[in-house]
Amino acid sequence: DWPARKKLAQEFVNQTDAVKAKQFLSQYHIRYFYSPLVAKYRPALSAQELGGQIIFENSQAAVWEVGSD
Repeated sequence: DWPARKKLAQEFVNQTDAVKAKQFLSQYHIRYFYSPLVAKYRPALSAQELGGQIIFENSQAAVWEVGSD
């Protein structure tokens, strides 16, 4: 069901509450976050706010390890 997954992903990227975002990561067992076109679609919260770290990031893409705390 890709429309439902797309909606969840959009809600996560727009989430400004770190607690809710971390709950989402835990619920879906997400440890890595990949964003193409990060300059255009930057998440509302930083990798650090999500309890993680930046593995790679430039103006084109980002890979974060998240939910590791």
